[in-house]
Amino acid sequence: MFTIANLITACNLFFGCVASLMLIQEHYWSAFICILGAMIADFLDGFIARALNQESPLGVQLDSLADIVSFGLVPGLICYQLLMNHQAQYPWIQGFASISFLLPIMAAFRLARFNIETQGASSTFSGLPVPAMALFFCGLLTDFIASSYWSNHLVQPWIIVFYILIFSWLMISRLPIIKFYISKHWIQEHIVLVISGLLCFAAAIFINPIFISFIIVIHIIYSLIYSNRQKKII
Repeated sequence: MFTIANLITACNLFFGCVASLMLIQEHYWSAFICILGAMIADFLDGFIARALNQESPLGVQLDSLADIVSFGLVPGLICYQLLMNHQAQYPWIQGFASISFLLPIMAAFRLARFNIETQGASSTFSGLPVPAMALFFCGLLTDFIASSYWSNHLVQPWIIVFYILIFSWLMISRLPIIKFYISKHWIQEHIVLVISGLLCFAAAIFINPIFISFIIVIHIIYSLIYSNRQKKII
């Protein structure tokens, strides 16, 4: 039960819980760091489980439960806080902000479906993975913290609601989203996606953190274009 891989998954859950607490207390940079910690743990647990032959049904379920908190509840709280930031301008938003928790609800459905369906050797996910959704909203949070020019336009209430609705749908959709692999063949096949992602990552560091969100948007668009081309070839 308490294997190294499962303990790393537990770290994912721990970071998610602390990130939730930091968001409630409006310590946004601390929340951002915890989200990054959760993402690193989420990447490592599967890698360690395969390397040490510690894959198990318990680990699969534990991973999904951790993801619901770290990458479902946390993005919901991010949206809630972003909406509540406009409360002085729009007093009615306090009762409406609860729509933010549509994200963890749809994340739970997405993860439950993932657990019961046989994935096989497919090169794509069925629907947007929950961590990818979380990374998009993480980009919005960092831009909000930085109070950049973009934050005045991209975190307006009606736009945030649009994000919530579209990403809730993307998670439970059947759209083919390309899986990420660290291999020479994968990089060569998806070199456009790799270069675009690296450019966005550099831009997020040196220009504006909102480019973190652009990485996910580009990944979605590229996946749809690539899938459509593959269908035409077949």
